[in-house]
Amino acid sequence: AAVDSLRTQFSWQPGTANQAALWALNFSDLTYQWADKALAPTQGRISLLDKDEGHVARLIADNVTLEPVAKTLVAFDSLPVVFRKALSTLNPSGQLADLQVDYSLPTAKGKSVSPVFKLQANLNDVAVSAWRHGPAVSGINGSIELTPSAGSIDFVSADMQLHFPRVFSRAWQFDRAEGMLHWFREGRTLWMNGEQFVMTGEVGDITGRFSSLTSKDGFEPRLSLLMGLENSRLPDAMTFMPDKLLAPNVVQWLEQAFAQGNVKRTRFVLEQRLKKGAPAITKSLAMDVDAEQVDFSFHRDWPHLTEAGVNVRVIDQQVTVAATEARFYDLMLTDIAADYAIKRGASRLKATAQVRGELKQAWQTLTDTPLQKMLFGLANDFQLGGQMQGVLALDVPFSELEKSNVDLDFSTRNGRLNIPSLAVSANDIEGSF
Repeated sequence: AAVDSLRTQFSWQPGTANQAALWALNFSDLTYQWADKALAPTQGRISLLDKDEGHVARLIADNVTLEPVAKTLVAFDSLPVVFRKALSTLNPSGQLADLQVDYSLPTAKGKSVSPVFKLQANLNDVAVSAWRHGPAVSGINGSIELTPSAGSIDFVSADMQLHFPRVFSRAWQFDRAEGMLHWFREGRTLWMNGEQFVMTGEVGDITGRFSSLTSKDGFEPRLSLLMGLENSRLPDAMTFMPDKLLAPNVVQWLEQAFAQGNVKRTRFVLEQRLKKGAPAITKSLAMDVDAEQVDFSFHRDWPHLTEAGVNVRVIDQQVTVAATEARFYDLMLTDIAADYAIKRGASRLKATAQVRGELKQAWQTLTDTPLQKMLFGLANDFQLGGQMQGVLALDVPFSELEKSNVDLDFSTRNGRLNIPSLAVSANDIEGSF
């Protein structure tokens, strides 16, 4: 886009023997239009500095809209192609304050001051699109230093949005965020590191870091991401599920399995090899959830387990659930272990638990669930009473529920059985079954 309707007041200042600048052009009340937008007025100075290694053109401005600056830099043929491509993809927007740009001019011998280009500024409400495996970010306030081969951003923002589009479908909104981002290029290899991320928002309190390496010089490309979440609601914590890297039925099962609860801690770790043909991606997600307030449903047609304290781990396409205790109807379940896995495109759940409570409630787990289809005709006529304890084992193929296996080994004392349709009644039942 062209710059239109440019207006300013300026003064020319020649250099003196006591000044490093050979000359300076001061401007004030600079206003202009870019892409049919009237941009805020600014003031500053353009000067030519005399350095031992050569001459440096310097631009200083108190307030600059970022889009025209980025488009101008992309058009500089003397800057590296990879730098210009990255800047074009990032498509930055927002405001730069206290901007200083140095551009080294070649000497008669063709040499220039290193680096050729350097930008320093404060960032006001800056946004960038995702580039390669880095995040898309908006609402950045902080400072930036940039050269063709390296750069860094230190940010402290009151309202920021963060999104890793290659890993997560959903973006996160934070009321406060701070951290550092650094990158360095050597040859055709780029290292990027995000460190000391500390963020607070509706999803909870988050700490994290990430690093990535992309290369055409023989190094294996890779991405590492580590994030921790505390003091969150379970549905919010599930936004940390790497759904772009998991099979759709794993994502669907996790979303319906954990309906509500309070998260004490969530740790998300991703190690990804980016090279084509690399072995399967390794991913893990671990959550520790408040023991009193978790609803867990391993199938949409089954009643929820309630009051559960749950630890969930996702590794590749397999989910492991461990719970210290939970309630199912009025049964108390302890030492719960469950594995949800996908094999040959089909999902399957295997679970075991210690069970204690009323025989009536244990029988209800069969008659009031999809397992009822496996029972004999008189099952609904059975009336049971008394206390029991035992071990429950489930094997549920989700695509063929009729082939589910349920093993309940239990013992009872003072048990009762009544089958009215057969006029059968028994009391004081004792033993193992």
